[in-house]
Amino acid sequence: MKLLNLASNNSFWRGIDYHHENRIISWKELDKNCYQGNVKGSNDAVYDVKIDMVHPKKSVCNCPFAEGRRVICKHMVALDLEIFPEKEQQMLDYIEEQNQMYEQEYEQEMQEREEEIREFVMRLSKEELRQMLIQRMIDDLYD
Repeated sequence: MKLLNLASNNSFWRGIDYHHENRIISWKELDKNCYQGNVKGSNDAVYDVKIDMVHPKKSVCNCPFAEGRRVICKHMVALDLEIFPEKEQQMLDYIEEQNQMYEQEYEQEMQEREEEIREFVMRLSKEELRQMLIQRMIDDLYD
C-alpha cells in the first residue's frame, strides 16, 4: 500500500474513480514488483504507466502531472488498484479508522477545554465575571 499512501488526496480519489470507470486499457507484470500498463486519461489520451511496488517513487507516468517528477498520479493509483483490487477496501478501512481516531481525539480535547473553561469561570469573582461579560457584549457589537 506504499504507493497509495504516497499519493496526494486528489490523486488517490481520482485514481479510485479511474479504476471504477475501467480506464485501464491493459497491463502486464514486468517482474515480481513492477507492472506496466496503459491508462485512459481525460480527453481520451492514453498514458504509459509503470509502477514499482518496492520503490513507489520510482514509478513513472507520461501524463502532464507526473512526467519528469517523482509523484504518484491518478493513473498510477488506478493501475495499482486494477492489479490489487483488495487495496481499495483496505485503504478505505484505514481512512475510516483514522477519521474515527481523529474524532475521538477531538471530542476528548473539547471536553478537556470545556473543563478548563468551567474551572476558570468558577475561580472568577462576581465583579470579574461581570466585567468579562460586559467586554464580550461590547466586542460582539463591533463584530
